[in-house]
Amino acid sequence: MPLADVEGFVSVRRWLMKLSKKSGSIQTRRNYLLCLRRFCEYAKMMPDELVEQREKEMGSSDRFMRRRAEDRLDEWFAYLNETGSSRTGKKYARNTLVSAYNAVRSFYKANYIGLFVEDAPSAWPAKSKPGLMLEDLGRLLEDG
Repeated sequence: MPLADVEGFVSVRRWLMKLSKKSGSIQTRRNYLLCLRRFCEYAKMMPDELVEQREKEMGSSDRFMRRRAEDRLDEWFAYLNETGSSRTGKKYARNTLVSAYNAVRSFYKANYIGLFVEDAPSAWPAKSKPGLMLEDLGRLLEDG
């Protein structure tokens, strides 16, 4: 599916209109469209089909079916992380993967069927900063 063809879908036009309110960047628009196109290829669905499928899944009494879109996005993220770029043969940078994930999430949100993501991937892993323990502070005072 050529990149220009994605823009013809109602769901994509709605998304781009909302995206333009947040970012006027042509590059962001281009990147997000590319990410959506690749996600559609992975899911083997057109953008409007993703929306229709999500609406059906959300109405299901099966909790796993209701989470199918989230699972699909997580699977795609893992797939991209494992396979890397087919064009260059290199692994994607963490920021690129996170941006692609967030692009697809924003598509669903703009179409009023937002995903329920508990642990969205972050660009930078959380760093733990160990604090001083009471006994450490006591030793510092004794030595000083």
